[in-house]
This record gives sequence, structure tokens and C-alpha cells, in this order.
Amino acid sequence: MLAAKQPLVISHNGASGDFPGCTMLAYRGAVRDGASHIDCPVQMSSDGVAFCNESPDLLEATDVSLHSDILQNRSSFIYQLQPDRRGVYSFNLTWHEISTLKGIFRPTYQVGMLFFIAFHRLWWLTNSCNTNSINLQPSRLRFSDVP
Repeated sequence: MLAAKQPLVISHNGASGDFPGCTMLAYRGAVRDGASHIDCPVQMSSDGVAFCNESPDLLEATDVSLHSDILQNRSSFIYQLQPDRRGVYSFNLTWHEISTLKGIFRPTYQVGMLFFIAFHRLWWLTNSCNTNSINLQPSRLRFSDVP
């Protein structure tokens, strides 16, 4: 008799079908749902804190556009990343500034109390449960590309 194997369950940005991806709520949801592997696309803040987010441009999945002080003073045009528009990039903001942003749930564009997660907290979360691994996806951006 063959032993039954557990299915391999790989999350994409946590339980990103239920919650905004790369937020603590999404990663907790993935653990709750029994994910055996959790991915984490890694970005860096200007003060060197690694955190999980799909893109270095925070306009894509956060409420940064509602923060007029950041939007007006920190948006920049980086041709190598987005040749057609300005962005608000994680490497131009401190972790303290990033941690005040909230994730946006793309299907409905709802903004809620869904904060991003620093990598060390994701590490703690997955080590405290039965998740086998975290798949790190370093940003495609090389810091040498940034002016």
C-alpha cells in the first residue's frame, strides 16, 4: 500500500485571491489554508529593510496615491523600470513610510487595514507553523540601474 502524500500547495503573494497580496493578512491566510511553500517577492526600503511586495513601484498595489506628501515629493521617473510613467519606488522611501501604506485588493480596489510585511516577520510566521519554505524573489531591479 502506498503512503498518501500531502499535496504541494504554493501560494502566490500569500492568499492573494482572498486578500491584497504581500500583506500580513494574505500570508496568514496562506498559512491557514495549508500552503506548503510561500513566495515573497523582495523589495528594499531606502534604509535597507527587506519586505514583500510584487513591484518596487508602490503605486501599483498600495494606497500611496492617497498620501499627497509622498506622491508629490517622492515620485520619480526611472526609464529602466517604467519608460512611460512616474512611480513611487520603495528604494526612495524608508520602512517607516512604507509601513504606513495599505495594500489595495485589485479585484475590487478596496483599501483596508492591510499592511505590508517586513521579511523578518514573514520568516517568523512561517517558522511557527508547518510551512516548508519561503520562495524569495529578489526584485528584478539592480541598484546600479537607479540614478
